[in-house]
Amino acid sequence: MGGIPIHEQLLRYIWSRRAFRPSELRTSDGRSVEILSPGKFTDGAGPDVRDALIRIGSTTLAGDVEFHQDSVGWKQHDHHLKPSYNRVILHVVLNGSHRHNSATTESGRIVPLLILLPFLSRSLESLWEEFIDDERTSSSLACFGKTTRIPQKTIRQWLHKVDVERLELRILRLQERLRELVAETERRLAEPWGNYGRPKLEGFPEEIPIRYPELSRRVLADRHLWEQVLYEGIMEGLGYSRNRVPFIRLASAVPLRLVRSIGVGDQINRAATKTPKAPEALFISMTCGKSLASHYSRDFEKNGEEMRKIGIE
Repeated sequence: MGGIPIHEQLLRYIWSRRAFRPSELRTSDGRSVEILSPGKFTDGAGPDVRDALIRIGSTTLAGDVEFHQDSVGWKQHDHHLKPSYNRVILHVVLNGSHRHNSATTESGRIVPLLILLPFLSRSLESLWEEFIDDERTSSSLACFGKTTRIPQKTIRQWLHKVDVERLELRILRLQERLRELVAETERRLAEPWGNYGRPKLEGFPEEIPIRYPELSRRVLADRHLWEQVLYEGIMEGLGYSRNRVPFIRLASAVPLRLVRSIGVGDQINRAATKTPKAPEALFISMTCGKSLASHYSRDFEKNGEEMRKIGIE
């Protein structure tokens, strides 16, 4: 289904500003929609809006609201399989077809569909410009309007200073992690390294202690150390802001050498492998347990022997 590419944040903006003709709102099946209370926006997992109060037709409903660019987004994001979306009372999209309503909750209830595009109070281009301008105002930037009396040269110098400090801190973190990896390798047969405490993400350079001796050129020549550090950095990035710590822990618990040992390289090279689902099952087993991994991979039992060889019981 075609549509106008749009960021869901714009839908949030339209909803919060009520930038539509409220008296004309209709669901895809023709029922009137009256927003009695728009609800509260959420930033975590689950529906976009909690505790909204909406009258649809002659029925007043209290519950959650979910936004998508297109009406097919509900199934694309597997919301129909998640109990956390059972309280959704309205599926709000920008584009869609009045003949297409795929929003069904895990409990089997059909969620009414509201297509906003025909009811916008202004053109989409105007709303987009307003949204961008709003992002630059005091409503979203705490320092907006407070730096006008500071010379631009001073601001640039300060930004350069904190930029260098941040880069130096990241370098120190990488150096410390390299030392940890070397220490883990040296004592692997004696006592496995434990992932205790919360991984440090940011802070001040002086807070990072020098726990291990300086590394020799011979040690630094080991490509596996650098690949593991890069792998952990990529995993941290994939966790974004909310899941950085869990992804760092996962990369440490499932090192790159273990991932490679179960055939990921073969998959990348499109070569034959005896355990095509093993990498996915491994990551899921480490985070959610074998039961979910078994559900995710239908070949899990068939590959059980191979999985047990790498430590998953």
